[in-house]
Amino acid sequence: PPPPPPPTHAPPNPFRRLKKPNATHAVSAAAAESGERKRNKRMIQSIFLLSPTGEVLIERHFRGVTSRSVCETFWDKAAVNLNHHGGLSTSSAIAADPLPLYDSVPPVMEVPDGNRHGGGGGGNDDGGKGGTLYLFSVLRDGLSYLAACPDEVSPLLVLEFLHRVADTFVDYFGSPADESAVKDNFSTVYQLLEEMCDYGWPLTTEPNMLKDMIRPPTVMAKIQQAVVGGSSPRVF
Repeated sequence: PPPPPPPTHAPPNPFRRLKKPNATHAVSAAAAESGERKRNKRMIQSIFLLSPTGEVLIERHFRGVTSRSVCETFWDKAAVNLNHHGGLSTSSAIAADPLPLYDSVPPVMEVPDGNRHGGGGGGNDDGGKGGTLYLFSVLRDGLSYLAACPDEVSPLLVLEFLHRVADTFVDYFGSPADESAVKDNFSTVYQLLEEMCDYGWPLTTEPNMLKDMIRPPTVMAKIQQAVVGGSSPRVF
């Protein structure tokens, strides 16, 4: 009989090496997904500095304007206990009395957002929370440093950044960096906040790098600023 015709398809080789997935493509896709999540995640929306009497000295908005009602909510709780503000909140009193200053105000609070409360306006998705913000606060030299964040973020990151801002003010203006120091250096304060925070994300916090970009104020610069600008609170 004639031999059988050869097979049209070769039988599968059990020892054939399987094709590995493209690792580079997988890494690129993961990096793109991570970058998209970072772009969608909102970090610090606004920073406020309050005086020992609750006056808003500085407000800097990075991602939309935050209503000052968050400062009022904070101060309603902070003013309950005199150990938080006033004469006992100076740097010398802190060294003498190590008791916690935030016995009436937690360092992280969930507060109503005055711009979105009950309305959800402004094009922001509040996830059904009725318009709330996470308010982080630290107390340094009698000043309350507040950071308003619309999303859940790492508390230690934001609190450490606020302490870095306060340390930078001490490095630039001397100790204590209190209400008078801030009022005498409004322009430098806003320049520092502009360089230290980019679109709500902490950027440059090293003192040497900052001094390369922003020179510490001199006596002549302070005189010029006193002549040109007053001591009213500025909004940027």
